[in-house]
Amino acid sequence: MSPLTRRAILFSNLTGAAFLLGGVGFMLADAVLEMPFGGLFRMYSYHEEHAFQYIGLVAVIFGAVGTVWHEWLGSWRGWRRWLSILAVMVVTILLASAPGGVLYAIHDMQAGYFPEGERFRDALWWGAEQGLMLGWLVILASIPYNVTGLVIGALVLHRLPGVVLRG
Repeated sequence: MSPLTRRAILFSNLTGAAFLLGGVGFMLADAVLEMPFGGLFRMYSYHEEHAFQYIGLVAVIFGAVGTVWHEWLGSWRGWRRWLSILAVMVVTILLASAPGGVLYAIHDMQAGYFPEGERFRDALWWGAEQGLMLGWLVILASIPYNVTGLVIGALVLHRLPGVVLRG
């Protein structure tokens, strides 16, 4: 199997696992909790209305970062491995924040809150900036979904590449 094929298989499996498990986790949390995703003061709940779009966005970024991690650091063992897996989770959150903010801005405009006098591009830049500034805070406020997602994501990253690429 070529290296590119192997990476594509790993990326698709990591992305698929993250989307599937994130979606199931959201549906379970939504059945039990009033608000599975934490929101900030006066923040519209687009994250819940369009949950699978946000979960998909994070899943794709997790798949990409996880694939790069596997290629460079995946052979590490012990505490270094777990520390590098934690770094994957942090990098995923940071990289997903700006596109998540853009997605939020798009949902805001679809709801009729298009900034007056601004161009579409400016509104998207505003969303990216807001995502970078506040995305981590929204994730931090999303207890217990965030803790469960981090633990499951770490376990998936620890085990899935070895299972998928065996042979």
